[in-house]
Amino acid sequence: ECLVRPAMRKDCGWSGITRDECLLKGCCFNSSIPGVASCFYKKGGSCCSS
Repeated sequence: ECLVRPAMRKDCGWSGITRDECLLKGCCFNSSIPGVASCFYKKGGSCCSS
């Protein structure tokens, strides 16, 4: 469920969010690609709720 293409990632956190903070939100974390959201929603996950 965390296999989301970088171009399709919807940001789930904020700049500088840690892996633990991201996972606590129920999102995916992958910081291997610079310039792309490292904390992002799972495939088919909800987006953009406040």
